[in-house]
Amino acid sequence: MKKERITFFMILVLLMIITQTVYAGFLESARSYITGEATQTKNAQLQIANQPPSINPASIAVDDDGITPFDNNVAIPPDNAAYPVYVTFSVSDPDGANEVDITNGATVTITISKTGEDSRVGTCTGAPTTAGNTATYDGTDCSVNMKYYDTFGPWDVTVTVEDSDPQLASDTEIQTNLLTVQKTTSFVIQSPATLDWGTVALGVTNQLASPPAVLRNNGNDPGDKVQVTGRHLLGTTDATRGILTSDFSVDPNAVCPTSPNLILSTPVDAISAVGNALSVGSDASPSPTQNLNFCLESITNPGVSGNTITKQTYSTAVGGTSPWDIILVQSA
Repeated sequence: MKKERITFFMILVLLMIITQTVYAGFLESARSYITGEATQTKNAQLQIANQPPSINPASIAVDDDGITPFDNNVAIPPDNAAYPVYVTFSVSDPDGANEVDITNGATVTITISKTGEDSRVGTCTGAPTTAGNTATYDGTDCSVNMKYYDTFGPWDVTVTVEDSDPQLASDTEIQTNLLTVQKTTSFVIQSPATLDWGTVALGVTNQLASPPAVLRNNGNDPGDKVQVTGRHLLGTTDATRGILTSDFSVDPNAVCPTSPNLILSTPVDAISAVGNALSVGSDASPSPTQNLNFCLESITNPGVSGNTITKQTYSTAVGGTSPWDIILVQSA
């Protein structure tokens, strides 16, 4: 009997050892399941999104000299096809002012536009002044080239800023009618230097000057009228004799005789078209021209001061005589 007890005890111990070894994982799982004490690990991460910049619309201003204060008025000189207009503005970025600094990879686009007109686009080339999260572009940092024929009146200004983050966050501000382009009433006579009828025999009628006067608008005002003020042509040898102003007429078309006849020292309307007397250029047609044809209808003899017309050259380029004036009357 004693021997059997010892054997049973040894078997029991052996079973406990085997159970402890083989089923340790199972028992632990069972214990965890029952007690709620299971533990596992998991990595965690998140990314803060790039935040868009914000342009202060009240800070946007335009000027034509880049000198403070910016008054939002621009006067474009005649015949200037690349006139820089300067734009100032402030932009902030929650991620820091360096994000909207073009020297750090930010992009700025400025568009000046008007319905029916070609838009003008520029950018910034100078580094802004930074303070905290705000960058200020001022002076001549940013510019847009405008052209002499850009229509006078109000234009819109649009500023777009894209920050330097690879995932660009853009911000756009539009200032309606912020910029006022001033009226420039100007034109040039491209040819000829002198109106010339050549050699004319007494009694000859209806002869056109050749070539005609060729006018080109080199401003942005089409004007309401083109007027001509005529004066007598006096003899270059004997200035007491002259051809009367009223012997001449003017017309945009090459017709002779025509009207109106010129009046001594008094403007007469050669072209009368309110707001469209002399075409303004455009990108498609930057230099449209308009002819003015001058007709010598006849030579009144006797002429000036009742003196007989004699063989000589007659001209306005005689001492005391003024040349003819061609005038573009600005639009109302």
